[in-house]
Amino acid sequence: MAVVGNAAQQTPTASQSLDRFYSKDPMHGLAEQFAQVAQAGLSESVDIYSEPSKFFMTPALKHQMKNMFVQESFDKNDPEYQTMESIKEHNDGMSQLFENDMKGLMEAAPLGAFNPVVGLTFPMHKNLLMTTVFDKGAIPKDVAATPQFTLTMETRTLYSPDGREIDMFLQQDQIKKVVEDAVPRKDIVIKVPEDQDTDILALMGATHTTDGIENLSRSSRITKLIVKDVVIQEGDEYVADGGDIVVAKNGDAKIGTAGEVVIAIEPIHFVASYGQYDRTFQKRIDLQVMRLDGGVATKKDLIFQFAGSMHKNLLTLLASVPDVTGVVFAAQLDVSNAMYETPKVKWSARTDFFEIPDAPHITVTISPEETRDIQAMYNVNQLTKLLSMIKLTMVNYKDDKILEKLDESWLNLPATSKMSGIFDMIPQDNYMGSHVAWRYETFMDFFDLKMTYMLQVLNDENVTFSIFGSPQCVRRLTPTQYSYSTPSNIGPVMLDYKKTITQSDNRVYQFISSNKLRNDNTLIIILNPRNSTRVMYKIFDYQMYVGNEIRDVVNYTLPGITAFERWLFLSYQPLQARIRLANITGLAAEIPDREDDYFVADRAMNEYTSMEKDYDRENKKFIEHEISDKYKLPVRDPALRSQLAPGEHVDVYDSSNYVYSVNYATSHPSL
Repeated sequence: MAVVGNAAQQTPTASQSLDRFYSKDPMHGLAEQFAQVAQAGLSESVDIYSEPSKFFMTPALKHQMKNMFVQESFDKNDPEYQTMESIKEHNDGMSQLFENDMKGLMEAAPLGAFNPVVGLTFPMHKNLLMTTVFDKGAIPKDVAATPQFTLTMETRTLYSPDGREIDMFLQQDQIKKVVEDAVPRKDIVIKVPEDQDTDILALMGATHTTDGIENLSRSSRITKLIVKDVVIQEGDEYVADGGDIVVAKNGDAKIGTAGEVVIAIEPIHFVASYGQYDRTFQKRIDLQVMRLDGGVATKKDLIFQFAGSMHKNLLTLLASVPDVTGVVFAAQLDVSNAMYETPKVKWSARTDFFEIPDAPHITVTISPEETRDIQAMYNVNQLTKLLSMIKLTMVNYKDDKILEKLDESWLNLPATSKMSGIFDMIPQDNYMGSHVAWRYETFMDFFDLKMTYMLQVLNDENVTFSIFGSPQCVRRLTPTQYSYSTPSNIGPVMLDYKKTITQSDNRVYQFISSNKLRNDNTLIIILNPRNSTRVMYKIFDYQMYVGNEIRDVVNYTLPGITAFERWLFLSYQPLQARIRLANITGLAAEIPDREDDYFVADRAMNEYTSMEKDYDRENKKFIEHEISDKYKLPVRDPALRSQLAPGEHVDVYDSSNYVYSVNYATSHPSL
């Protein structure tokens, strides 16, 4: 229990003055570590408050301050920090931030001046970095050594022979078509019977048709047959009067008449052969075609033998029935002679220049008299109280600013770069379980499908999913089986968020909840690249400053404490998904719960109507019950007292069922 009212303990030198109210402040643990390092400097005859330059020029003292800043800045059980490379990368970033903060501190530390807040940058900055929701592992982060830097992004491009450019990340589905289109191929209609009359190479556009340099590919094949006297139906391909192959569409006059119809068959390939022919085939074909029989379309069988050969790129084709009048030959040139232009792949690096802008300042005036007065009246150290409030302001500003940037990015993204969905937490009508079982059994399946669509945008599986949401949403949806969950604190720093990591096959999902996202039932999902240079969203931290040499613009006569943090939020290849949770309680939201009258009732004794049905679901309104007359308390008439004689008892109820003792009352004090 704290002791108050003792003048001896209200002096600024009393230890209770600093600890009063501040010992439970989130900044207290880090500030205590900083005070120990500052005390170590005094043992070396170096005062950080009056000689900060000398303090940081002492290797041992600088090393102690740096260790205080770097150590216990992450959870060792976090899967993100399970390799030596990831730990080294994190420590290198924190070390660079320390150097940046120290540089700003040294620039603002004049010689011979006493600065009571010098060095407090380090505990404040460390606390801020560890308690921000979006800045602690949820969004990729780098540290900028200077306020100006460049960022390079690799791009991979596939060039087709006709000049088209395909982004190999964003247009992966078109790669196959570009590669195939580079090979000369063409569908050629050949009449049957055929006896080496059609120069296929010439029709393909080959320039070396006689010297053996260009040849047909072994993948060339017969894909369709042309059969005469077949009834033309809607959707069929047939040979028009001009010899072209067209599709019978609705309203075509040829529909219902007999003609030459193109019928797709299993592809017939030529195989190597002995003798005078290079390649041959022989196949028995069994078809069912529609014929006119007495003016009525009837299905008939057509069975025949079909043979062919290839010699010096010329074909010989013969069918055993006259019904087959032609074939469609899918010809393709042999590209093994390297006579044709092929697709090409190239990579390039896109480099952009970025600058970390100036940051908004927070300046609070403070005077020695004010400090002493506050100390005497409230037993509170005014300086530490103000610094803690400044830190809280900057933490909320950074989180809200990043959230604003994410919202702005979502609104400006093209439809191909954002996914959305709505999950109703009320079970379907035919679901037999509870609403709790419904969300646990169905949400992750729904969510995993949406994330599959999200991965198809960039065609990159090497990512981690970060899901941000309010606690009431994340707690209801996080799987009960998970691989990691953040502790309540890391070292002396209490965390303002909760991160739960779960895995589904090879996918890693980070569910992050914080009260800073309250009053919102929408989940925000972003992708974090793993082991790649891809940048979707990234935070660049640079420097934090805390000092007292900048005066307040309104009251510049008093000393002031000024703090600001310089950082940059960057979206380079933005991609985002959002899922709205409907009916978060899982219950039918048909009973209104916003009317104050519904929560204030007549709490009469012996009144049992509250146990009856009080909401009419059909008409969607509350039933106002009235107290039965038998439960109503009687109202006594004051004039009745003057009419009672001593010892007389009058009951407002019917007294015929009651028997009173003769000595029930002999006098009444009020009469």
